[in-house]
Amino acid sequence: VGNIPKRGDILAWSESACAIFANSVLGARTNRNGAIMDLLCNIVGKVPMSGFLTDQGRQATWLMEIKTDTLPLPQMLGAAIGKRVLADVPYIVGLDRFLGPGMNPTTRDYLHEMGAACASAGAVALYHVENITPEAMDHGRDLLVAGYSSHAIVEQELTMLKASYPVLWKNKEA
Repeated sequence: VGNIPKRGDILAWSESACAIFANSVLGARTNRNGAIMDLLCNIVGKVPMSGFLTDQGRQATWLMEIKTDTLPLPQMLGAAIGKRVLADVPYIVGLDRFLGPGMNPTTRDYLHEMGAACASAGAVALYHVENITPEAMDHGRDLLVAGYSSHAIVEQELTMLKASYPVLWKNKEA
C-alpha cells in the first residue's frame, strides 16, 4: 500500500523474514526483538540504540563467495548461508554476476526469498551483497570486520543440501 520503509529508517519489527528484508534490501534498521518488545517500542516511538541499529552492529563477520555456474535457487542459497553463518552477518560476493549491479524488482524478489531462507535456516537478520544492497554499494568490503571468516558456496554443496530435504509426497512427480 505504499508504506515501505526508507533507507536509514529505524523500525521495531520482529518477524524474521521482514526484519532481514528491511535491514538488507531496504537499508532500514531494525533488531529482531520479541513481539512484545517491538509492540512497546512502537507504542512509545523509541527503540534501544543497539545491535543492527548501529554501524558497528551492521558489519559483516563472514565473506560468502558464490562460486556456481548458474544462479542458485534463492531458497537453497539462503539455507546454505543461514546454516553456515547462523546469527552472524554475511557479506556475499558473486551474485552480481547473475543479477547485475544495483537493485531492480527481479533482484529485490530474489533477495527477499534468499533472505527468508537465511533467517529460517539460521538466525540471520542482515546480509550485504556486493554491488547490489545499499550499504554494500556505499562501503563495499569495508563492511567486513578484521579477521572475518570465509566460505565458498559451490554447486555440490547446494545439490547436497537440496537432497537432504525429504519429499513428503507419495507421488514425487505430482
